[in-house]
Amino acid sequence: MVASKLLSFKRDNCIEYLDEHVDKMMEYYEKIFLVTNWNKVTSQRIGVGEEVVDLANRMAITYHDLGKAFFQDNIARGKGASYHEYFSALILQRTFPRITEHYD
Repeated sequence: MVASKLLSFKRDNCIEYLDEHVDKMMEYYEKIFLVTNWNKVTSQRIGVGEEVVDLANRMAITYHDLGKAFFQDNIARGKGASYHEYFSALILQRTFPRITEHYD
């Protein structure tokens, strides 16, 4: 299956594309976690700056479902994407060094 947009979820007539899902999760993050000072509390608990916590959360939201790219046929049939988090972690492992090299 070749599609112009990656599927995140499909069940019956309900379809959500990956870019829409990431946008929605980012919106929730900004409306709920940032407004309630969650990043400030977390940064104090673990001893890093708020900007580090913010970046980590944004990366987690972005990377969490990338592994679904490997399961597009299953998702299109409404079967889901078991173990997509594992493949998302592999993508992060391969790309993270390239991302962080700009933050030295």
